[in-house]
Amino acid sequence: MPDKNYQAAFNFAHKLLSCYPRTVYEIRSKLMKKNYGSDLVDKIISELIAAKQLDDQAYAASWLETQLQRRPCGRLLCGKKLRQRGVAVELITESLDKYYPLDKEVELARQAAQNKKETLSTHGNKNKSDQKIAFYLKNKGFAGDIIYQVLNEKNDI
Repeated sequence: MPDKNYQAAFNFAHKLLSCYPRTVYEIRSKLMKKNYGSDLVDKIISELIAAKQLDDQAYAASWLETQLQRRPCGRLLCGKKLRQRGVAVELITESLDKYYPLDKEVELARQAAQNKKETLSTHGNKNKSDQKIAFYLKNKGFAGDIIYQVLNEKNDI
């Protein structure tokens, strides 16, 4: 007869994964908050990984794809958000390199800068406009060299 505690923890993990994909860190945290023992949590996580129901690499790829479609941001912010979800730095770097190349980031920064410029009311003051756009892009997670590149392009955003 299976252990009731094991079955309850396993069902809880499945319930969490049925809502939306999660990382190993997130599942571990939720199970630990429910006071399941670490040995039990490790066993359940191992089983979920073996069954391919829990995969941080697939999670990172899927999350990046969704993020870039819904709320484009820079690689720095994407990396930060994935780290907060417990994805390993190596997986983040690999996923960013594969799914979010530098040319795509530059293009997204250009689009964001253009959108921001359209909403600014700086009355022709280019320095003030550039400052506001740079601050906006920085808050969206774009790196300084990309911001500099976008602001100094000839096609004058």
